[in-house]
Amino acid sequence: MRLRFRSLSDAGLNLDGFSFDSLRVVVFDPAQQPAPVAVGPRQGVRGLMFAPPSPNPTRGVVRFEFQIPRAGAIELEVLDVQGRQVWSRTERIAAAADGSAYAERFAWGWDLHDNGGRRVAPGLYLARLRTPDGQVARRLVVMP
Repeated sequence: MRLRFRSLSDAGLNLDGFSFDSLRVVVFDPAQQPAPVAVGPRQGVRGLMFAPPSPNPTRGVVRFEFQIPRAGAIELEVLDVQGRQVWSRTERIAAAADGSAYAERFAWGWDLHDNGGRRVAPGLYLARLRTPDGQVARRLVVMP
């Protein structure tokens, strides 16, 4: 972390040093925030989109962002290189009364712990998103 302070004055002002009392650093991690219900005005999602995980490679929480064109069951799973499921999250997105999706864009976080609560080993993993409209996979590297 870097902090920069700049003190400016004009010719009519004399400054005699700089006093700093306290500093509070607040960390905002978007991956640990709840998934948004809806993001922005409804524009109609044309197809399934699964953004690359971020940050990638990662040592901490990783963020998965995706959008779906219609309501239905969503499953996000993380697999190791041998194809075994390490972590998964499943949700059913209900349709609104007018037939539109309850939500179209999502951001889910993963804290690098498996379904049993143990931290996963460093290495290469595959994040796979499954929806009624198909499936998409992305690679993810976990650092020590």
